[in-house]
Amino acid sequence: MKHLSIVALAALLLVPSVAWGFNCPVVIKQAEDMIKRAESKVTPETKPLIDEAKKQLAEAKAHHERDGEGEEGSRRRHPQGEGRLRIRRGSGDPAGAIGSLAAFAGQVVLITGASSGIGAALAREFARQGADLVLAARRTARLQTLAAGIERSGRRALVVACDVTADGDLEHAVARARDRFGRLDVAVANAGVGVVGPVESLTVADYRRQFETNVFGVLRTIYAVLPELKKVRGRLVILGSVSGWVASPGSSPYSMSKFAVRGLAEALGHELAPSGIAVTLISPGFVDSEIRRVDNEGRFHETEPEPIPAWLVVPTDKAARHIVRAVARRRREAVITGHGKVVVFLQRHAPWLVAWVIRRFGVRSRSEPRRRG
Repeated sequence: MKHLSIVALAALLLVPSVAWGFNCPVVIKQAEDMIKRAESKVTPETKPLIDEAKKQLAEAKAHHERDGEGEEGSRRRHPQGEGRLRIRRGSGDPAGAIGSLAAFAGQVVLITGASSGIGAALAREFARQGADLVLAARRTARLQTLAAGIERSGRRALVVACDVTADGDLEHAVARARDRFGRLDVAVANAGVGVVGPVESLTVADYRRQFETNVFGVLRTIYAVLPELKKVRGRLVILGSVSGWVASPGSSPYSMSKFAVRGLAEALGHELAPSGIAVTLISPGFVDSEIRRVDNEGRFHETEPEPIPAWLVVPTDKAARHIVRAVARRRREAVITGHGKVVVFLQRHAPWLVAWVIRRFGVRSRSEPRRRG
């Protein structure tokens, strides 16, 4: 019931300005879905909030219909890098050519953590958009299966065993990419883990383990790929999280790491602009992933149930399409999932409300998967 109260409060604040600021049809549809689910288990506490949310949504829809779809609002920032080409809504390449011309045709994309979840889905989506792939992760058997599927689609894929916490592994992956393809156009620093728990139950070693992958692993990736990206004025993609905007109790290691990479991405966006490199921070909400079934020691619990309600979890292929579109547009940041956009908007403009909701309704991070044996 706590989830439903929070949903109602979030939907309540989806005023027309939110719809105008964030791809209106997507946000409105997400809010409508949230309200329908909240209505299915309405309580005296949530009913007034739901009624007010429905009223506000009606205003947002009327606002959208008056203004038409057009561009995504006057606050849209110009794309980074050269050309400053305009992109039509719903397309991921200049002049809206996606569908007739692949957005990444002839380009080479390196993805860390490509063996599952968002990384694997991104590999398939980049391949669909014409790219050749360098697949880097520790679980090479999974990478081989992924690579076989990509090659059946007509693109090339190189599998490289890589641990982002090991010095030299990323340089080796980039060298392999250069030897095989002769270039590198896009690098996606996707590998990550999630350490969770109350601070009093954790140790400094837990925080260090979290940062070794999620922060220093990203840095190792950046140092390895920058020389190649500078040659082609390429794209650097850093996977952050909505948890890099809002931290909940029990998530301090993970949130700290994602706050850190958000700051890193912002600084690098300025630093690398003269080189023509676009830096895109991706901040997903809840996306279908194995990360929530991995314990603090990095062990995967295959039978552990998904702790997040299914209706809040976005399929990886859908998330990958939105991410690749943002990368093609050379966006500075893309918040993925409708609920993620709502949360980030509220944190930006009404942080006091977010804090009140977290404390009033006892919002907490997920628990660590159970360790057996």
